[in-house]
Amino acid sequence: MEELKDAEKTLLIQEEEEANKIFNFQFIYSSFIINWKWFVVSVIICLGIAAIKLRYETPVYRATAKILVKDENGGRQNNNSIRNAINLGIVSNSTGFSNEMELLKSNSIAIDAVTDLKLYVDYYLEGRVKDNLLYKSQPITIDMDMPHLTTLNSTVYVEVERAAKNKYNIGVTFNHNGKVLETRKENAELPTVIRTKVGVITLVANGSNIGSFPTDTKMKAYISNPVSIGGRYAGGLSVSSLSKETTIALLSINITDNRCS
Repeated sequence: MEELKDAEKTLLIQEEEEANKIFNFQFIYSSFIINWKWFVVSVIICLGIAAIKLRYETPVYRATAKILVKDENGGRQNNNSIRNAINLGIVSNSTGFSNEMELLKSNSIAIDAVTDLKLYVDYYLEGRVKDNLLYKSQPITIDMDMPHLTTLNSTVYVEVERAAKNKYNIGVTFNHNGKVLETRKENAELPTVIRTKVGVITLVANGSNIGSFPTDTKMKAYISNPVSIGGRYAGGLSVSSLSKETTIALLSINITDNRCS
C-alpha cells in the first residue's frame, strides 16, 4: 500500500510539473504574440544604433612591419652565434640587437619618418555629422616652409572652400604671440602661396583628386610641428623580437587613421 501511495504521489508531481511547463509555454507564447510589435521595434532600434556607431565611430588601425637587424659581421653569422648561445643557455639575445630595438623607438627616427611622409598635416573633408579623414586622397596638398614648420608652437588651421570651378576661398588661422590671427585669400587659383606671421603656406592641386572636391564643401587641414607628431608616433610604437633565435624586430602601432597602412 505504501509503495502504491508513493507511486501516486510521484505521478501527481510529474503531472503538476507538466502542467507548469505547459502553462509557462502558453504564457510566454501569448506574451510574445500580444507584444510582438515591441519586439520588432526593439530590434530595429538596436540595429539602427549599431549602424550609426559603426558609421561614425573613429576606426583604430593596427600597422605592423618586420625589420631585419644585421651586425657588422653579417646577419647569418650573428644568427648562428645567437642560436648556439641560446642552446647553451647563456644568453637570450644579443646586446647589439637589444640596442637596435631601443633605437627604433627613438623620437629622432619617428620625426624623420613624419617629415619625409609629411604626416604633420592632417586633412579632413567636412561632413554633415563628422569630418572625414583624408590621406593621399585630399584634393589639395598643403605644406609650410621647413624653417618655420620646425619652430611652430601651436597648430595652424587651414580651411579651403571651393567657390567655383578653379576658384578657392582660403582661410588660415594661427596663434602668434598669444593672439589668434587669421589670413584670408578669396577666389584664389592653384597653386597659390599665403604668407603669414608664422610661415609661408603653399597650396597645390593633388592630381586628379582635385576633381572630387565638391563646390560649397570645405576641406580642413591642421599643420603641426613634426617634433610633436613624431613624439606621438614614437610613444605608441611597440618593438619586440620576433623570436629568440633571430634578429628580426616586429614593429606595431595602433592609430586612429590609416596613414601607416
